[in-house]
Amino acid sequence: MLVRNHMTRDPICMDPSAPVRDILRAMALRKVHHMPIADDRRHALGIISATDLCRAAGVYESDLAERRADEVMSRPRSIAMDAPLRWALDQLCEHGADALLVVDRGILIGTLTRADVLRALRSALAFDQEGSCLEVSLDDPDDLFVVFQVLQEQKAEVRSAVIGAVREDGGGAVLGLRVGVRDPRPLERALTEAALTLLVPQEALALRGAPPLEREPEPQRES
Repeated sequence: MLVRNHMTRDPICMDPSAPVRDILRAMALRKVHHMPIADDRRHALGIISATDLCRAAGVYESDLAERRADEVMSRPRSIAMDAPLRWALDQLCEHGADALLVVDRGILIGTLTRADVLRALRSALAFDQEGSCLEVSLDDPDDLFVVFQVLQEQKAEVRSAVIGAVREDGGGAVLGLRVGVRDPRPLERALTEAALTLLVPQEALALRGAPPLEREPEPQRES
């Protein structure tokens, strides 16, 4: 996954001498939350976000609209378009940034926001496709093999699989699965029968898009 495949290309940018009122108007018109600041050759100089504007409002107060872009912009965090997306994620998390400027030899060619990265991760994990999520505890070295053996027997399409140490109780690793089935209950039963531990309760079915359990009609009492 590369930055180039998820960035917004050729974004609008503003001159460092532009007044804040024009920047606000452009951001509202284009429905964006960040405005790159660049010179007439598109050399990236800075970026203005809603956070920068709030900070500047506390300094300039009523005079903010007339201030120049280079008075309120922040130093940009930049990344190359051929960089792995995980590098962008690291920058966004480590520096608390909301957006990165994508540059090529200092020339602005795109932007990459937190929303862009989240959409990329959502697609990579197949959360943008119909299906269900399962979480299986890997308490034994053979559990991973058993899980995929069950999946094969059930002819369940695996759309994504992630292993991580995310248990709050300090237990073993957890296998997170996205499978291409609307109702995961038969698969859950098969995994449970294989002596595996599921960490997602049946009550979460409604949240995962599966149809609710149908209750059998109660027999009528004789009068």
